[in-house]
Amino acid sequence: MGLNADSCSSSAATLLPGLGHVDFAKVFANFYDNYAKQGVVIGAVNSGGNKAALEGALRSVSASTASIDIMALGFASYWSQVALVGNGAHGGAPISVVNDAMAKVSVFRAAIVTSITQIESKPYYEVFITNIESAVKSLIWAVIEAMPPHSIPTTFAEPII
Repeated sequence: MGLNADSCSSSAATLLPGLGHVDFAKVFANFYDNYAKQGVVIGAVNSGGNKAALEGALRSVSASTASIDIMALGFASYWSQVALVGNGAHGGAPISVVNDAMAKVSVFRAAIVTSITQIESKPYYEVFITNIESAVKSLIWAVIEAMPPHSIPTTFAEPII
C-alpha cells in the first residue's frame, strides 16, 4: 500500500466546511492515523501511532511560534509509536523495533515552517501533509530479529514507504 499524501490531504479538506462544528483536532488525528497505517516498514506491523500526542499538539495551535515547536514534537511523538511490533519478515524471530522519530523533531519543525505560506493552494493541506510525509520518510526503523541458526540478534535499518 504505502503512504499517500493526496488521500490524506483530501480527507483534511473535508473538515473545512464543518470548522467550528467538529472537533478538528480529534477528527484530524483519526484520519491522519488511518493514513499513517498505510505505511509499510519491512519487518514491522503498523497499527498506527500515538493519536493523543497528535491531538494534543493540534489543540495547541495558535499564532505563536511556540505552537510550531509543540506541533513538531506532537508529530514526532506520534510517529515514534508507529510500527513497533516485529513480524519476522527478514527470516528471524522478532526481538524489537524502534525508530528515530524523537531525534528528528527539528526535521518535523522544518517541514511545518516550510508549509507556512501567504499563498492559498488547493487541495487544502496538501503542501502540509506532503512536507510532513517528507519528514516521516527520513525516519529509520531498527528492526531487530534473532537470525537462525544460532539466534544471533541482527538489526535491519528500514524506512517507511
